[in-house]
Amino acid sequence: MSRLCRFLIIFIAVYAAAGCFSPIGSIGGSDTVDLLWVVPNRLEYKAGEIFLPGRDLEVFALSDGVVKAVHLSQVEIGIADATLSDDLKNVLYDSGCVLEPAGKKLIVVKYGGASTSYYIEVLDSDGNVNNTKPGINIEWDLGENEPGNKPR
Repeated sequence: MSRLCRFLIIFIAVYAAAGCFSPIGSIGGSDTVDLLWVVPNRLEYKAGEIFLPGRDLEVFALSDGVVKAVHLSQVEIGIADATLSDDLKNVLYDSGCVLEPAGKKLIVVKYGGASTSYYIEVLDSDGNVNNTKPGINIEWDLGENEPGNKPR
């Protein structure tokens, strides 16, 4: 092999090792997300507690056949009352959001052009939803207006 050929091979190898050639294909997929899902760590809170995404949920994405965990700093997180899903309040992954009032809340997570959502339940200070007491409420009709019944 001539000296010029060896020089060209070494030059091309060094040039490629330095990252000057773009790779063929890619490892880790593209920027588009085929599927996005959230694994919530909590679904019930008491009013006044803080929803902290860094502690309360994990996000995963499927892109080009590769599943990866997504760091929460890369996603957009919103929260709203279940009845007002259009009025999402942005939540920072490291500062959280105080959950008030009691009721069902919608959590929306967006990443790479995909989004997913789930619901959490915020209980009042007594552990009830929307100030309703647990169990069955029974109202007795004593028939006070019927003949023969006397009011107590």
